[in-house]
Amino acid sequence: MTNHAAQSDPAHNPNFTRRWTDLPQCKSLRSGGSPAAEVVAGLEFRQQVARVHALGARALGELLAEIGTERSIMPIIHEKLERYASIDPQALRVAGGDKFWSAPLHEVRGT
Repeated sequence: MTNHAAQSDPAHNPNFTRRWTDLPQCKSLRSGGSPAAEVVAGLEFRQQVARVHALGARALGELLAEIGTERSIMPIIHEKLERYASIDPQALRVAGGDKFWSAPLHEVRGT
């Protein structure tokens, strides 16, 4: 039996390399067009995600497991996790994909 977790974890597989080429397939990381991008654009959503992220990997894992088991979508979550885990963190930082984009600024003029 193949241990997929070990194959996608550089700590367990010295031959593993993260690939930046997987990023364009992650539609929610793009700046528009997909339903996920619209959700991510919401300020309240971004603030809640930042708070959960600050709690650490365990809290995020518990959240994903809770959603996955309640909705019977764990295979989908595993597939998405594998794809996101393959993203090169350094390349993501260089491209600015490691942070939420700023809300657009609009000029407000007095009357």
